Amino acid sequence: MRTLRSTVLSVLVAITTVVTSMAVLTEGSAQAATGAIALPLHVTGRTVYQSNGRPITFLGVNISGMEYGDGHALTLRDLIKHVSVRTGYITPEVRAQFTRYQDPKDHSKSPYAVYDNVAKWGFNTVRVPISWANLEPKKPTVVKGATVHHWNTAYLAALDQIVQQFSDRHIMVILDMHQAQMSPVLKSPKGKLSGAGLPTWLFPSSTAPSGGWTDSALRYEFLVDKVGQSGMATVWSMLAGRYKSDPYVVGADVFNEPGQRAPLFPGHPAVQFPGNYVNSMYSTMANAIRSANPNLLLMFEEQSPTAKLPLTSSGQPFSNSVFSAHVYPPPGDNGIALVAPHVAAARADNVPFWLGEFRVPCTLPDANTSGCPAVSNVNSLPDINSNQASSLSGLMSYLKRAKVSWTYWDYQALAYYGHGNARPLLLKTLKAGT
Repeated sequence: MRTLRSTVLSVLVAITTVVTSMAVLTEGSAQAATGAIALPLHVTGRTVYQSNGRPITFLGVNISGMEYGDGHALTLRDLIKHVSVRTGYITPEVRAQFTRYQDPKDHSKSPYAVYDNVAKWGFNTVRVPISWANLEPKKPTVVKGATVHHWNTAYLAALDQIVQQFSDRHIMVILDMHQAQMSPVLKSPKGKLSGAGLPTWLFPSSTAPSGGWTDSALRYEFLVDKVGQSGMATVWSMLAGRYKSDPYVVGADVFNEPGQRAPLFPGHPAVQFPGNYVNSMYSTMANAIRSANPNLLLMFEEQSPTAKLPLTSSGQPFSNSVFSAHVYPPPGDNGIALVAPHVAAARADNVPFWLGEFRVPCTLPDANTSGCPAVSNVNSLPDINSNQASSLSGLMSYLKRAKVSWTYWDYQALAYYGHGNARPLLLKTLKAGT
């Protein structure tokens, strides 16, 4: 009788465990959704596979904030005064509490809400934009014939925390070497840092063209004259090696939005950057990454559907490569017509495609210039409406059918700019694509 009772109890416990596990999975627990990921990943044809041979799709969000700045962190006092988020790097947990997108008097949110929410919402991937300007704000020096790098240890410690927190929650991390207007050497009209990406010491005023540094001039220096490419390769080598022992750091987004076309600086004829300039840079970075960590997937952003994969020194495409693109459709457009050519191009090259950035129009405070209604208070931005949900639903259905990976831009847009709770309809519509 005791044996029978023990057996019944065992069965009941097993059933309860299964039911509980199903309930947790339904709620989108990261442990249930991503805890079984078999790492490292690899690419065969158009699919990313786990080490156990099962396919996997990246589904997640961008965790922005670490890309902006010139290597000098903001204080909480500065943040509470609502200074621009582009004047220094901010870790996600700090940004979630103290940015201008939240009432500075409300400090009730957990500093770990960012990590917990991404897991709770059922995503398996985050793309983390970072910048060389923050990683190495001081120019390397030569001591007794050897190059000495002065890495920003505080910034690296913050990045370590971000990576560890997501890794602990079984969330895959893709590191993105980010740029926006190429470098913080570019200033906004009010003198605050405007650009992000490459360090200011790489572009001294003494080498600037007559019209001063512009996005196009900086791009030309980097892509055509290759100023800084060897230095960035060293940065990538350092990062790839630093996280080699963490299997949840799965990918390197080699360079954000490289831009294959841009006019030259004032006084010079316009120049188009053929794909070979971008691919030459990509190959330099890819070789450095692979030498330090052969398990990282290489994400190459294409600026047009005609782009081709960069090649190794033997003339073959890099293995374990993924094509990526960013799409920001105008209001009323679901974006499918913009994404489809990139998907087709990746299929033609027999590689996976990942939509690294996209968002619903009119859901960011800087969207006022894109045909969206003016927003006077970013904290009052509502959830998406039914029309926006319909457009997004169409895109998510397409991505799911096409088995396309994606990361939404960005966490702050999804989480009411630091208020901690997701916009319900936006989250629901995004998750329909998982």
